[in-house]
Amino acid sequence: REATMDWEKLIQVDPLEVAQDEELSEALHNYIISNELQSGSTIAQNSEQLLKILGVAQAVLKVKGEEAQAGFELAQTQGRASEQDLLDRIIHLEKELRRRDAAIQDLKQKSASSVGTEARSLREQIEVLKHEKVELNSLLEREKVETERLSSEASQGHLKCRQKDRELERL
Repeated sequence: REATMDWEKLIQVDPLEVAQDEELSEALHNYIISNELQSGSTIAQNSEQLLKILGVAQAVLKVKGEEAQAGFELAQTQGRASEQDLLDRIIHLEKELRRRDAAIQDLKQKSASSVGTEARSLREQIEVLKHEKVELNSLLEREKVETERLSSEASQGHLKCRQKDRELERL
């Protein structure tokens, strides 16, 4: 069961302080969302108190919106870096595959006695590299999906903050 909102407590908060103090912003956010409004309460005796309360709520929403935006940007940056790293590794593996294929071709021209052993070793190495390439491609796809999911969540959070801002403006 939610507690009733203590409006006197909110009226005493300085909105400028909320924007500068992340801990205060987080505490107020948690307080506001965990308490319910009670109809008939004497929340604002005058318009100045009501504006103060709305200013505090607006400051909390602004901080939360900035946090959501920062998270969104971080998720995009990390996703791109991770994808690029995987692509670089795949390109490196493809070059290594070509190099080893060329080595096998060179071995075919050498004497038959040592060629068999070296060829088997190179074939095994090629199979390992091919397997690594498949795994990296799979990991790249998962990274892309995760980046898209994080981006979508951040966008939704940003939209919710904008919606709350519009609701505040209407009040």
